Amino acid sequence: MSQIVALANQKGGTGKTTTAVHLAYYLAVQKKKTTLLIDADSQNSSSQWLYNLTPSIPTEAISDKERLFEEIPQLAKKYEYIVIDGPAGRLEDETKAIMARADLVIVPIQPKVLDLSSTLKAVLLINQAQEMRQGSPQGAIFINRAKQGTRLKEEATRFLKTVPGVLALKTVIHDREIISDAPGQNATIWTMTGKPATTARAEYAQLFEEIVGLLN
Repeated sequence: MSQIVALANQKGGTGKTTTAVHLAYYLAVQKKKTTLLIDADSQNSSSQWLYNLTPSIPTEAISDKERLFEEIPQLAKKYEYIVIDGPAGRLEDETKAIMARADLVIVPIQPKVLDLSSTLKAVLLINQAQEMRQGSPQGAIFINRAKQGTRLKEEATRFLKTVPGVLALKTVIHDREIISDAPGQNATIWTMTGKPATTARAEYAQLFEEIVGLLN
């Protein structure tokens, strides 16, 4: 049975797409699991990014709420993992359709005041889905694009522990130029070289092991 992991945050710029692409690549290439990425964002950034990778990873671009609800279970029969890059913007119906099918919803946030408040909106949708589905999906949040040694990072860490109905993941992904450069180079940090890539790989691997651990 497939495990369905959705990345969700209706606020743009949180690193949702970057995380989704790297998670799909990690599962498919590093862990040798059959993996599909569903690109539910109308910009189709994640599917275009994966299409240009070597090796390429299967993708489906589905942004319609009815299609998401109907097709996710059918696609899940063909793969060990489904990774969904959720939509940005005020698309609650599409996000709800994804949460009605997901096993785990991951919310990346930046340690900024506006991002912290937008996180509560995403968590509310998770909580509503959990009530409707009697506990599913699991919800988790993590700090993304953090600056080393800043007060905002410390405040965000404390904030995550107070959010109801979701787990605060331990791993923090720090803001690194090499991560920002990856899509423009048709790469992931696993295909890039140098010490910055090695450091970024270690953080992502730790995060993704946390995520896989929740599913198992």
